Amino acid sequence: MSDDSVKGLIGDYDKYVVKKVSEPFPIIFTRGEGVFLTDISGKRYLDFWAGIATVSAGHNNPEVQDAVKRQMDQLVHCASWS
Repeated sequence: MSDDSVKGLIGDYDKYVVKKVSEPFPIIFTRGEGVFLTDISGKRYLDFWAGIATVSAGHNNPEVQDAVKRQMDQLVHCASWS
């Protein structure tokens, strides 16, 4: 792949992929359940921002919560990237 192609891909990435939110988001979420988020006024939103954990399990998934609670009774581990 040529240097120009790589620069083009990087430029497209910078132009089209949201990498951060530079301003505070104007919604305060207070609850998540399944695929929905609820804001401070009670309005529900379909969660299109689902992150690494919620995208596959949903918010407040009871099976995941039970497994986490059982694991925390055994061992809590915090990994770091090296």
